[in-house]
Amino acid sequence: MASIFSRIVAGELPAYKVAEDDQHLAFLDITPLVEGHTLVIPKREVDYIFDLPAEELAALHLFAQRVAKGVAAAVPCKRIGVAVIGLEVPHAHIHLIPMNNVSDMNFANPKIKVAENRMKELATAIAAQVPAANGASRKPDSLDSKGSRETTETNEPAATQGASDSASEQLQQLTQGLVFMSESDAPLEPVSYSARTAN
Repeated sequence: MASIFSRIVAGELPAYKVAEDDQHLAFLDITPLVEGHTLVIPKREVDYIFDLPAEELAALHLFAQRVAKGVAAAVPCKRIGVAVIGLEVPHAHIHLIPMNNVSDMNFANPKIKVAENRMKELATAIAAQVPAANGASRKPDSLDSKGSRETTETNEPAATQGASDSASEQLQQLTQGLVFMSESDAPLEPVSYSARTAN
């Protein structure tokens, strides 16, 4: 039996769509934690996100990154939180949640009710801000923060080290443009570990 998300993909059920390509779809959660709570799915129904082949998982996250930029540009927030729960609907999906506090990401919080007109407004506003797949990234207006300065400072040396193996290059591509912040006063330090092989 098709999941509720597959039925949305097939056009059998309505959704407040914000972005779509041949392989992915993003739409507003109808039982959101906060306004702008968006779901990003692969169109191909796979129950568990980590059962996706590596290429499809990477593509899903790249699509989610574009959608997150649109959400951040359209919905006032400090950050876009990311969560993968995977227990309610047997179809892989990523939650993108506009957040101003850590508590905004608490799935134990009661869901809010957003009026249909407001959902339409949010979907239209987010869709208008999602960058094209090959377009330049749009930087959030408020990147002048301690976290962004630390991220810029720590990422610059890593970029100049010129990692030669393809895994490092792929990781750098997937994390390019991400901003990492510490909730403490301690600066973030990049850390890497050598892969251990099984004996």
